[in-house]
Amino acid sequence: MKSILSFLFLFFPIALMAQTESELITNIIQTMGGEKNWQEIHSSIVTYTMEGEDFGKATIVKYNSKGKFFRADFQFESRDEKIKNTKYFMLASPLSNKKFMPDSRDTSVLSGAEIEDLKKNPFLFNPFINAESQNTEIVFMDMVEEEGKNYFVFFVNLQNEIQYKYYVDAQTYFIHKSVLYNSEVDEVNIFTDYEKLQEGIWVPKTITTRAGVLKLTNIKINQPFNSKTFIIK
Repeated sequence: MKSILSFLFLFFPIALMAQTESELITNIIQTMGGEKNWQEIHSSIVTYTMEGEDFGKATIVKYNSKGKFFRADFQFESRDEKIKNTKYFMLASPLSNKKFMPDSRDTSVLSGAEIEDLKKNPFLFNPFINAESQNTEIVFMDMVEEEGKNYFVFFVNLQNEIQYKYYVDAQTYFIHKSVLYNSEVDEVNIFTDYEKLQEGIWVPKTITTRAGVLKLTNIKINQPFNSKTFIIK
């Protein structure tokens, strides 16, 4: 029995490694819901909480309409009553580009980096989806073992030249973590508690980051927006 188990443990990673890079990526995409289901996402409203030592707890609602209109609303739980009772926001669209956050007294213009951050949604970002059309370079690097689990490791070079290593669970094909590549900053994001949405895609409900823990509380896909959602006077 021992020799059989030893053979199975030895054979399992070898069988996994026998897959080509293209086959691995295809399996990841299919496991996460399939490219067709992801491509049918045109708008989203994502609500999540973020809790960290630096800022306490915040509730964030992110809106994305057709990849052109973006907004994020922030509500902070703070001992400072002014901050606690103030609604903060970021807005970027062809019509407007502004923010009001705790570090600014008045409404101001978003920087280029802030606009890029606003466009990102950590719960709906998957570099393997539409990689070619997004000019994302993906290269399989290796298979590693961490804490008794095997992970496929991919080098991911995004369109903005930011580079990551992505670790994909070799058994479930879910993304386990991303690590900023060749950086002095220890930026590691860990994705857990995957859930399948009615649209057929899988998303993580918890993301642990260097800044804090993000927990998904609600997500709406392709829902109609209020006409005033992207208008702030």
